[in-house]
Amino acid sequence: MTGRTVVYVRRAEVLWRSTSAGPVVLAPDWDTPEHLQGAAALVWEVLDAPLDAGTVEAEVRALVPGADQIAPALAELVERRLVEERR
Repeated sequence: MTGRTVVYVRRAEVLWRSTSAGPVVLAPDWDTPEHLQGAAALVWEVLDAPLDAGTVEAEVRALVPGADQIAPALAELVERRLVEERR
């Protein structure tokens, strides 16, 4: 087992646009786009480059001090196949 750090990246096949109301995403198997909100929107915005979970949390909190639910939002984005884990 190696000690390689897990980083998170936006999936390349997900179409998205940043809007004044937050990111709008469309996964390949979805029929309609969805507007991300709350912590999920903040996580998506900071993932403009591969980041480990600790850096994701730090960057979100730099944008919005006191932000919470960051780890669950990241997990949800992975579960919904909008973000992927890389080692």
